[in-house]
Amino acid sequence: MTALHIRQGEVRLIPVSAFPDAETRPVAAQNGVVIVGESESHHHHVVDADGVTVLERCSDVPAGMRILHMIVEKPTKLRQTAGNPHGAHDVPPGLYEVRIKREFNPFSEMARRVAD
Repeated sequence: MTALHIRQGEVRLIPVSAFPDAETRPVAAQNGVVIVGESESHHHHVVDADGVTVLERCSDVPAGMRILHMIVEKPTKLRQTAGNPHGAHDVPPGLYEVRIKREFNPFSEMARRVAD
């Protein structure tokens, strides 16, 4: 397993040795990919569904944050579905916690996921 974090836009993949004991639900594949970072402009961050299982953590998640658990059994790529995408990143087999950057709006006093 690699020790390096993988970053693409607001999405960060953090290699882990195990996942915390938390309630999760599966993230369904769509057209052969799993969306790990949703974009308001529909330029999503995705990984191939083949050989990858993604679970969304449902408990113990800070406000405004989405945390995913990703089990990569076959090498894949983290890429963006945009006309001019962020560069793709190789993702080797392993366990990853996927976090989406947050920003704080002092006017609404709320944290929300960063969107590009």
